[in-house]
Amino acid sequence: MIRSHPWLPGVAVSGAAALAAWGVYAVLPAVPLLTAAVALGIIVAQLPAAQAPLSGFLAPGLSVAAKRFMRLGIVLLGLKLSLVDIAGLGWVTIASVAAVVLFTFGSTFWLGRLFRLPGHQPLLITTGFAICAHPPSEP
Repeated sequence: MIRSHPWLPGVAVSGAAALAAWGVYAVLPAVPLLTAAVALGIIVAQLPAAQAPLSGFLAPGLSVAAKRFMRLGIVLLGLKLSLVDIAGLGWVTIASVAAVVLFTFGSTFWLGRLFRLPGHQPLLITTGFAICAHPPSEP
């Protein structure tokens, strides 16, 4: 089964990592879910024992999760917003949000470079974190 679906182990590990991040968020609600996911990913990627599996048999599935699933998630998140809703927030709020997103983008990209994440990972993580990371909203 794995030979016909070489992406399956990496996707399974990605799912387990997402559940672990959700567990951190469930225990520590002050830590946003995406922050927990990024932190756990950075920590695991730095473990010497994880280097071979991450760049070996898990790589095809991690690539699927990072490219296809993350893009799908961003699209689904974007569908929840409308321009009318955004315009109703007012210019001060829109400018504040833009400033926070730009600051988050810059600082997260800098951290990715500081930790020497390979290839396009800093940009992928930065984009996802700057756009999608937010604390839970009040009901």
